Amino acid sequence: MVDRVILDNLDEAEKTELKASLEAIIERTYDLEKEYKLLQKSVHGFQELVRQLVESQPNPMWIVDKETETIFFQNSASGHYDKLITLIDMQKEIQEVEYGQTVLLVKLRTVEGDETKRIISATDITEQKRSERLASMGRIAAHLAHEIRNPIGSISLMASTLFKRVDAKQKPLVEEIKSAIGRVERIIKSTLLFTKGVDIKKERFTLSVLEEDIRLAFENYAYTKEIHLDTDFMASTITGDPDLLGIVMQNFLYNSIDAIEESDDEEG
Repeated sequence: MVDRVILDNLDEAEKTELKASLEAIIERTYDLEKEYKLLQKSVHGFQELVRQLVESQPNPMWIVDKETETIFFQNSASGHYDKLITLIDMQKEIQEVEYGQTVLLVKLRTVEGDETKRIISATDITEQKRSERLASMGRIAAHLAHEIRNPIGSISLMASTLFKRVDAKQKPLVEEIKSAIGRVERIIKSTLLFTKGVDIKKERFTLSVLEEDIRLAFENYAYTKEIHLDTDFMASTITGDPDLLGIVMQNFLYNSIDAIEESDDEEG
């Protein structure tokens, strides 16, 4: 408040000038209050925009204190990873973290303009890692298949030669060897087909072609029990890959024969 003694000693002109100054100060105060409210509203709007942007992200996100690791904000997607923060190495900007059955790519970056805050985001890369492992396993499988193929071919040739030379009592044993070799060859063939990728070559052909392939495969496959093959293919023409379909049908046939061989029944 203005001192009363000083106010009484002012003349009219000075009082008028003081009054005008006070009114100007009051008016400016009102203006500053309006500006503050507008600024506050703008800040709240910006904060809400940031919140909505973070919330709209499908990946979990957190804003944490760089020193204390206290969480200031997190989106709803982070609710599924409530203990992930404890597994993160805060010294690494990019890292892979295993969380249960999930593999997450975690990225950390400092908030621009506020060195005390850090944004953490996590991306689920489980399928990518699984694909990488499958690709690696495929390369290994292909290499092993190629390495095994040559000696198996030699064993198969020697087994066929041996079958012609042994007496009748030993032939069932050699047949069993040939059957086992056939299983290995089928595994190798399927493995190479899987690792190289299936290249489908469609053409028109009659189902009788498949029936002939199955009968030929049946005649060349070794078994010890009384096994009967019944086929009833329609006399029609289809569009497909006869080689790949032949592999499917032969696998059905071989699996059936193996199942009969392993069962307690003497025929099938």
